[in-house]
Amino acid sequence: MPAAEFADSLISVPVVDDLLAQVPSRDEIARLYPPRWSFLELKQFINSGDLGLLKRHPDLQVRCDAWYDLVRAEHGTLAAYLVNIRLGWGNLPPAPTDLFFSADSPQELWKILINDWPYCIPHNVEHALIWTRIPIIDPSRIDAAARSRIDECGIWGFTGGAEAELAGHEAEEDARGAKFIGTGDEARAVRAAVREAGTEVDIFVKRHWPENQWSTAWFVNPTVS
Repeated sequence: MPAAEFADSLISVPVVDDLLAQVPSRDEIARLYPPRWSFLELKQFINSGDLGLLKRHPDLQVRCDAWYDLVRAEHGTLAAYLVNIRLGWGNLPPAPTDLFFSADSPQELWKILINDWPYCIPHNVEHALIWTRIPIIDPSRIDAAARSRIDECGIWGFTGGAEAELAGHEAEEDARGAKFIGTGDEARAVRAAVREAGTEVDIFVKRHWPENQWSTAWFVNPTVS
């Protein structure tokens, strides 16, 4: 049965998410947890391939860890809570196994949520998460020589002029990200592979965050952590 027909045929009662009520509001985060980095610094972190530099405010991380413990106590795992409650995908049929994410993927295969526990970012920066039921990175679009690097650093990109501000910081980013994207010719090849692998995500982001309204820095988490 097609996913859309399956979804239309469900008869269910909405699940009350008591745990979500314990997540701090945007106003509370802005009041209690001052940002540690500018948008430029966030873009530099992302462009270096070192996503480990993206962290929460330490005090917010303490609250987040305690909340994760509550989630595990009630739902067993974070994944179970996310899939069944936050995303509401628990009753859906299995996703197709022969598809990769594209800008035209049907909406039953993806969902956008604002991050409940954002990184230590400026308060005028929105941190959205795109969850998908199918893989985002298509290995066939990645040059074999760059595959192992992308497995470690993921892929990323910028829209709405967000990349222009990075000009002049290449040396700093290369030094920071040498461990993840390599140096010299290897780094250039990895960056080219990242752009190619991220083509569909880039189109998707521009559709949902139009460039005349948003400057965005997006990234897809690596497969190796």
